Amino acid sequence: MAKGKIIEVWGDATKPQVDTATEKVYIPHVCNDIKAWGAGFVLALSKLSGFPEYMYQRTFMRFKLDSYLGITSFAPIPDTHITVCNMIAQHNTKTINNLRPLNYQALAICMEAVAKEIEDVEKCYSRPYRIHCPKFGGDLAGGCWDFILHLIEDIWLSKGIDVVVYEWTNDESKWGSTGKYPL
Repeated sequence: MAKGKIIEVWGDATKPQVDTATEKVYIPHVCNDIKAWGAGFVLALSKLSGFPEYMYQRTFMRFKLDSYLGITSFAPIPDTHITVCNMIAQHNTKTINNLRPLNYQALAICMEAVAKEIEDVEKCYSRPYRIHCPKFGGDLAGGCWDFILHLIEDIWLSKGIDVVVYEWTNDESKWGSTGKYPL
């Protein structure tokens, strides 16, 4: 199996730069384990559709667990080529006493679930599936992006899954339009 490729682009991960006629997109991101949806990347997802939040909240309704860390819920967006992957890998929220709520072990488990989902779906359909994502796990979760890049390489790229990482900017005039990524 060929190793997957990674490319970083400027843009909005909720508006993947793809040929929608041929590509299926998975958008993984990190969620907390306290049912709180309302800050960071999830705000952009909510503009895309209410279904990702619904599937996230449904996880807490369906399962009564001591810990939700490591659970991933999948939210296919109706009438699109996009499936959002809610990876519950953050314990609580970032505070002065909790500078890194991201749990790397839970994140790795969630990333494996995303890889398995892609592998299973690819067996049934003959169209490319790629991951398009923000720089998840840093910022509000307090994780180290360089370490998360190693997880991406070990878990997704090693399985031949291509990954497009979006760096967000509100000012496209500063960076210019990203156009379609060159995978």
